[in-house]
Amino acid sequence: MIYLESFSYRKDHSGLHRIGQSRSHRKGQFRIHFKGQSGIELAVYFSFLMMMLIVLSVETAERTKAIQRSREILEAEKIGELTAANIDIAVSVGDGYSSKFYLPFGLTNSNYSLQIFPSSQRLEMTYSDFNFTKVFTILTNNVTGNPRQGQNIIRNVKGEIIIE
Repeated sequence: MIYLESFSYRKDHSGLHRIGQSRSHRKGQFRIHFKGQSGIELAVYFSFLMMMLIVLSVETAERTKAIQRSREILEAEKIGELTAANIDIAVSVGDGYSSKFYLPFGLTNSNYSLQIFPSSQRLEMTYSDFNFTKVFTILTNNVTGNPRQGQNIIRNVKGEIIIE
């Protein structure tokens, strides 16, 4: 509800004094009052704050997801580097070398695969959840077997690298 107020003033030797108040539609000094206006303003402020909170939450979730993806890709690269390094060590040490190495069973509940292509002297790692493939160069083309998740035994038998 909107209502108008007008005031009467009296002047004396000490200044102006308000002497009465009446609700009317007469000309003079008027103030407009809106009942419930502060409630509407509060709702607008609250809505604005909620909208900002939602935008901030979405942005934070997207950044967290991107960071998690980067971490998983780095872990996948470490696994590929570890495998390529073990093959290269077996080549460098020579005949009679034997060692065990372990590869994790998954990266945060995701699978990966390692495949050796001896003819091109490369080890290829595929991380299917992120459509990620990385190629590592190895020192020899004389490799038998492919690394798998879990325990792997690598041996050098007369220059042939065998992975079991």
